[in-house]
Amino acid sequence: FFWAFDALGVPDWVAQRLWLGSILFGAGLGVRYLMRALGQEGIGVTVAMFTYALSPYVLTLGARLSGLLLPFTALGWLLGLTVRACRERTWLHPALFALAVPTFGSINATALLLVGLAPALWIPYATFVLRELRPLQALGVVARIGVLTVATSLWWIVGLWCQGAFGIDVL
Repeated sequence: FFWAFDALGVPDWVAQRLWLGSILFGAGLGVRYLMRALGQEGIGVTVAMFTYALSPYVLTLGARLSGLLLPFTALGWLLGLTVRACRERTWLHPALFALAVPTFGSINATALLLVGLAPALWIPYATFVLRELRPLQALGVVARIGVLTVATSLWWIVGLWCQGAFGIDVL
């Protein structure tokens, strides 16, 4: 991102603002996608988008560690894709989920795991509370999402494992 703007001759301060704006815009669109997947429409969707994208959490990381906001951006997308994967039961939404995980989350595995709790909790909720899925169908959704996500994330999972096993013990 920054290399491309540097090559175009854009000042760093402009590139940084476009980067942070892109993260916030992506987070808001993710919440919009989630709300639409849940069947919500109207002004409430817009309020949810702005409330999430402009939450105080952004202030702690936006100026100096903005790359760590990428899992925050992914939350709405991942949860919305999980909702659609449960309801439509095709390979499309699990595949998009699997592509989103390394795109948004390979920079911070801890935050990605915490963000992943919401999609992981949606499946039992859809199965046992909403009764949208039978348990066997829920296992199918988990298998599709799991297999594809591991396949697309293996490159950074192996790197993380190597660093943990053979890297400097900073703790």
